[in-house]
Order: sequence, then C-alpha cells, then structure tokens
Amino acid sequence: LDDTFLKPLKNTAKRHDIIAIGIEDEREWQIPPLGLIEFEDCETGETLLLDTSQPQFQKNFSPCSKHQKAALTKEFQSNQIDYIRLQTGSSYLEPLQKFFLERESRLR
Repeated sequence: LDDTFLKPLKNTAKRHDIIAIGIEDEREWQIPPLGLIEFEDCETGETLLLDTSQPQFQKNFSPCSKHQKAALTKEFQSNQIDYIRLQTGSSYLEPLQKFFLERESRLR
C-alpha cells in the first residue's frame, strides 16, 4: 500500500527487465462492517477511530482501493514493468504460468 518504492523501481527499470509481483489479500481492499475500529499509522503512531459499519465508510473505501490498484497498474505499464497480481488463499501456479506463457509469446 506504500508507494515510496516507485521512484527507485522506475530508475531500475530503465536499465533492467523488471517483473513486479503483488501479493494481495482481499481483506486489504474490503473492510467488513464490524463497527468501531481504531486504525494506527505505523510510521507516525497517529490513531483514528472509524465506524466501519457506516454506509458512507463502506461506499468510500472500496472505490478508493480500486483507484489505488488502477494507479499502480498504470505506473507499471508506463514504465514498462511487468506486473503479476497474486491472491492470498489462491494458488500462485496458474497466474505465474499464464504470465510467463503470455510473456514468451509477446517477446518472440
């Protein structure tokens, strides 16, 4: 969820072939309506109490998450960095095999 890696990755991609692999957990993108939850910023220690059961919270959280995913994908594409998304709880074999088969045919 942090984007501080983008600048060094872009610089590296100028001289090297990069394949980024994102490991995602669906729970990072959809918070269930559990009521009041205290969130803490690991870097600053700042805490925020949010009511995750509020319809407005649920309505705003998902689009924000989707926007973040789309922005990351766009960054990788614009810097010619291949990107593989893997999901926790799912097999990694099929996405990796599919990616490398597509890449092989693309590079021929």
